[in-house]
Amino acid sequence: MTISAPRNNFPLVDSRKYLFIAGGIGITPIIPMIRDAEAAGREWTLHYLGRSRSTMAFSQQLVEEFGADRVHLHAADEGGRLKLQNILGLPRAHMLVYTCGPAGMLSEIEDLCMGWPPGVLHTERFSVGDLDAPTNPDPFDVELALTGTTVTVNPNETILDAIEANGGRALSSCRAGLCGTCETRVISGEPEHRDAILSEEDKDAGDVMMVCVSRAAAGCHRLVLEL
Repeated sequence: MTISAPRNNFPLVDSRKYLFIAGGIGITPIIPMIRDAEAAGREWTLHYLGRSRSTMAFSQQLVEEFGADRVHLHAADEGGRLKLQNILGLPRAHMLVYTCGPAGMLSEIEDLCMGWPPGVLHTERFSVGDLDAPTNPDPFDVELALTGTTVTVNPNETILDAIEANGGRALSSCRAGLCGTCETRVISGEPEHRDAILSEEDKDAGDVMMVCVSRAAAGCHRLVLEL
């Protein structure tokens, strides 16, 4: 059996300052980031949200290790619900925002960070909500450049479904646009990105797409993919 090295879709980018926001079990990927930032001598602050201190994993350990001046716990049962506007209302120079937690919290953070410079916000999701109807309701063709095969993707199926239905194969895992396993290079054509992984900058570039959920954009009738 041959396996690849682990893939990291939520890497810590070097910066002078970090603002970490974790909700519930979303603290899990944030902890090693905090330790890396600390080891590099970077300035950082953590806001950790949860229902109660007893359900907030690692909360006491983090306070003891790094101090309450940088680890801010917000337990809902203590009236400690954080108003995200208070910490995200204004962009801050040389600061990146890293967050992981419930979908509602992430959506609010994304809205608040719309006025921040591009590339500042980094998120990781454990689940995705219901996808809206695609902007392109028509069938479209996908050329698999490595095999020379062309498949037609119907409105009720994904690119991945169409490839497999025609005897092809593409790496995949979650089939929900979350894990990044099916990331594929776009040679030509305009994709409609429906995943929860790529940054807005990556989506605008259109160089790669997740074939398990993403499709051709409205007005695009053919994609050429490196498959």
